[in-house]
Amino acid sequence: MVGQGTVGSVRLAEHKLAKVKCALKVIKKTESNHDLEEIITSGDLNVLESIIHPNIARIYEILHDEKNYYIVTEYFEHGDLFYFLSKR
Repeated sequence: MVGQGTVGSVRLAEHKLAKVKCALKVIKKTESNHDLEEIITSGDLNVLESIIHPNIARIYEILHDEKNYYIVTEYFEHGDLFYFLSKR
């Protein structure tokens, strides 16, 4: 585990298809995050999977099962965005 937030955790993983280190964001499905479920299942986030830009964190995949949502993103070795901005 590399991070913990209010709605889930972030783990270091390896994306098997891209063969790169990645951050696996695990978000538990609950009644309180119903808006998030709507965003994930609507496909609106899928457009982010096609964006490759040096100033935007890459999203490799968005998955879910009966208990969790999984967002596979680019991994940054030096910490999260909040940490990076707070050190500037």
